[in-house]
Formats: sequence, C-alpha cells, structure tokens
Amino acid sequence: MIIEVNRETVMDFTYPIYFDSWTFLMRRPQVDKKWLLLSSLSWQVILCIAAALPVFTGLLYIMEYKNPYFTSRKQTPYTYHQLLWYVYGSILARGNGNTSFSNSGSILISTWWIFTIVVLATYSGNLVAVLSVTLEEAPFNTFEELVDQNQYKWGTLGGAIYLSIMEVI
Repeated sequence: MIIEVNRETVMDFTYPIYFDSWTFLMRRPQVDKKWLLLSSLSWQVILCIAAALPVFTGLLYIMEYKNPYFTSRKQTPYTYHQLLWYVYGSILARGNGNTSFSNSGSILISTWWIFTIVVLATYSGNLVAVLSVTLEEAPFNTFEELVDQNQYKWGTLGGAIYLSIMEVI
C-alpha cells in the first residue's frame, strides 16, 4: 500500500519498506545530420587549415626553388601546383612518392606531416564525441517544470497511484 494523504486520515502507516522513484522518459533530441562531419571542428580551425595550405606550399616552393641542389645539377624543382597537390593530399592522408631532395625541405615536410597527424587525430576524436554524446540540456528538471511547459506531452498509466497523486497536486 502506498502512503497517501487520503489513506492517512483513515489508518496509521508504519515505516515504508520500499521506495519507488519516478522516472521521466523523453525522446532523444533529433541531430541535424546535414553538417555533422564538419561540426567536430569549429569554423575558425577549418579556416586556419585552409589558409595554411597555400602558405605552407608557398614556403615549401621557395625553399625548394632556392635550394642549391637544383641549381648545381640543373634539375627542375617541383612546381607550385605539384607541391600544392602533395600538401593537400597529406591532409587527406594520401601522400605520394614525391619527397623533397633537400634537407630543409624534408624537415618542412616532416613538420607538415606531424601537423596533419595531430589535426586528423583531433578531428577523429571530436567526431566520435559528436556522434556519441548529445549536448542538449533537459527542457525540465522538476515535476512543476514538466507541468508548466507545453512542448512535451505527458501522462501516466491509468489506474496507477501516480494519477491520484497528480490530481492532489
């Protein structure tokens, strides 16, 4: 038997043996899947990566073009277009066999690869977090807030004691 105000007027109750808690179930919020792949990085980070591609390629091109290795052997250095595709391919983890002939270019390319590994690891971790956890806050925390709102429908099973308790409130 449940201790209730109407029943206490007729009988005395002992200490309760079992406590039942109330549980509110609500539908999980809908996630906008249109921009889900880009939502794990902020627009500032994407903009900085997009700006770093031509800047880094230009720096690499200047280092390779001014390299004494090419001037002494009369070889043609890589074009800016080839280096841009190499740098862009490394962001997508699709490097090709063209590597730098100079030590300074190799160090610069190694720095870029470390940068891409860090960016891709951060992106992967943030994407898993975005897909697994929603950051939505509950629209209500108390029973009074549930009753006062109009967005969610609520109810209880018919004939349950909860119905009579809600009628008293």
